[in-house]
Amino acid sequence: MDESEKSKRDRSQNFTNSETRLLVELVLKRAEILENKKTDAAMWHQKNIAWAEITKQFNAESGTIPRTDKMLKTKYEGLKRLVRKKHAKNKYEQYWTGGGTFTFIPYTDYEEKLLGIIAISVEGLPSIHDGDDSNAVPSASLSVDTDSTVENVEVEINMFGTKHSLRWTNLSSNQIRKPINPKLLTNKKKGGEKEKLNEKYNYIADTRKELISLQTKIAEKELELKNKKIEFATAENERKSQEHNKRMELLQLQIDNFLDSNQ
Repeated sequence: MDESEKSKRDRSQNFTNSETRLLVELVLKRAEILENKKTDAAMWHQKNIAWAEITKQFNAESGTIPRTDKMLKTKYEGLKRLVRKKHAKNKYEQYWTGGGTFTFIPYTDYEEKLLGIIAISVEGLPSIHDGDDSNAVPSASLSVDTDSTVENVEVEINMFGTKHSLRWTNLSSNQIRKPINPKLLTNKKKGGEKEKLNEKYNYIADTRKELISLQTKIAEKELELKNKKIEFATAENERKSQEHNKRMELLQLQIDNFLDSNQ
């Protein structure tokens, strides 16, 4: 079978809006399982059962061509990527306009519901080590109703042991601002870091002094050894010179004696 023919045969019809809306509604009912981050065998088994139930109910209610669980999973993952892309684009535009007027990419009704499911993965978890207030560090928790749209999401924040329920559209930066961790305030460490740095610098300086002193002693020893070698070589040359002179004197005496004996 030709590859192009196989790909055409495997390709199914595009999802209609009603099919997509139905898929999101069915996923919403099982979001606690399908969006669970656990990867153990038990959770995978629950997810497979959930997708089997969704596939059965989807094909019973859609009134269109039958869809497999693989098709529904692929469509769902594609929807999540599309929503994340739209959300990132809107945040980017809002950031560069400083919160002013910007070109907002609208969401469909089912995309808004899907954004509620993946809100944590899109926005990220709140940090307890960031903010502008240096007085205290609160413990904060965030709970979101996944059945609500983005405009109607109710946010519950637990700060300093007190719960605050607020509507997302009514939140301001001052209301969700968290104090900075005192450990991050370098100017309030009572000079501890500076003292540690000074100690390190002093240690390095002392070590360098010891190293220089040791190198100087080694150089002095090497110079002393070279001088002794020079003295030894000079003495050796003088000894050999004296020995040579003695031999020459002895040879001259021998020559003189020989000449006297032959006269």
